[in-house]
Amino acid sequence: MIPKFSIIIPVYNTEKYLEKCISSVINQKYKNFEVILIDDGSKDNSGAICDEYAKKDNKVKVIHQINAGVSTARNVGIKNAKGKYIIFLDSDDSLNGESLTRLNDIIEKNEEIDCILYNVDGEFKDGMYKEEKLKSLIVQLIITEKINPPWNKVYKRNIIEENNIVFDKNIQIGEDLLFSITYLSYANNICILNEELYNYTVDNSNSLTRKYKENKYKQLMYVDDEIRKYLQTFQSKKILECEKYIRLKNIFSCFMDLAHPNCNYTKEQKKIFIKKVKKDNKIIIKELGIKLYLISMIYISLPVKFILVISARTFKKKQKQ
Repeated sequence: MIPKFSIIIPVYNTEKYLEKCISSVINQKYKNFEVILIDDGSKDNSGAICDEYAKKDNKVKVIHQINAGVSTARNVGIKNAKGKYIIFLDSDDSLNGESLTRLNDIIEKNEEIDCILYNVDGEFKDGMYKEEKLKSLIVQLIITEKINPPWNKVYKRNIIEENNIVFDKNIQIGEDLLFSITYLSYANNICILNEELYNYTVDNSNSLTRKYKENKYKQLMYVDDEIRKYLQTFQSKKILECEKYIRLKNIFSCFMDLAHPNCNYTKEQKKIFIKKVKKDNKIIIKELGIKLYLISMIYISLPVKFILVISARTFKKKQKQ
């Protein structure tokens, strides 16, 4: 039987969480699925755990590879998937017991659905989004960052394959967002489901989202440029304002990293970096003028928690204007 869902799980040094993760899929009430575990060169016991599950359940397939990063691991999973629909699951997270049942019920009622988004925290109304409503939804998904992760969506495998959509292995930040936006650019119908089907682990110190990235600014600006190309096709002033918001948000994010404990910049190097960012983005920065400059100066000396509060309040105020 061809599986309905392919659950793709990239694995790297997550032995503490892995059994719970895999079990949450194996124990689903809905059974027409396959699990693809990509062991990305784990140095702990993760690879052996994957092999044990594969021995016990023929739904589980394990691929071992030399460490190449999460993007390559996900791409390998896509290449080996047989299901009509693809779901991504991080190896330190888990699915709720009836997640696949719930998703299958929605698909059975409307097979035209190209994507289902869940775990959106009640910020959007349940239901189908098409045409102009879909464009407006995508903008709001970008602003709220609900579009970013690959794990809160169901994708059609044929859309991914026919349009050669892959995770960019050359970047380590923003690759999820690029994948999601590229995919949604080919989607005609999106379903919003305000249900918590996915359990996200917030205490994993090895998580990629917690690591300091030295070349973060360069990568984020590349991602922003790609997003701009997509959003410009909408030919909407409101949507182009959304792109400016994204870039400003990412600039603040890079300034926040100046206070990261692993940032080795001296105070003078931080000032030089800020000047470079201002120069690179002077047209956008003019909208905030002296405010951005003052906040950036604060960033080089204050704790991260305080920085987060300031940046969040600034952006919320900017969006309301």
